[in-house]
Amino acid sequence: MDLKILSALIGLCGAVSNNGKTENTDRVVLEAILSKEPEDAVRRIHEEKYKISPDCASCPAPCGNTSDGDLSRWNEAPESVRKRKEEVMASLERMAFAMAESRAKATVENLCGTQELTAPDVVYRAISWLGYASLSDEPFDFEPLKIELEEEIGREISEEKP
Repeated sequence: MDLKILSALIGLCGAVSNNGKTENTDRVVLEAILSKEPEDAVRRIHEEKYKISPDCASCPAPCGNTSDGDLSRWNEAPESVRKRKEEVMASLERMAFAMAESRAKATVENLCGTQELTAPDVVYRAISWLGYASLSDEPFDFEPLKIELEEEIGREISEEKP
């Protein structure tokens, strides 16, 4: 996942934590995680964020809760921390891919129109956690989060098997 996309997703997660999601938020998040076009993905993320928190777009005194994540120190972290963050990002990508595949398969098999993508809460927690980890010099224990993501991926994959 491109860091520009992650940065924008961190801001969107802030908006979601304050105001909830729209019917499109999960789809925007999962499509952005898989996107190979950062500028387009960031634009769609920002559009969704300002639907959720419209006043934030023109706030004269931003609080920072919905600001894009500051990832300027991403590469300054020790190698072991960067590796763990990259593992979490890779898990997010695998989850988004598995979910997109299973929804596409369900749509074809059921011939009942498009199946909506629904992101589990762990996706939002993982994105938020990556944002916090990027601002802190403190080591984070990513293992519980990574395990939860991998378990969710396993559930998603098992659901798509006949």
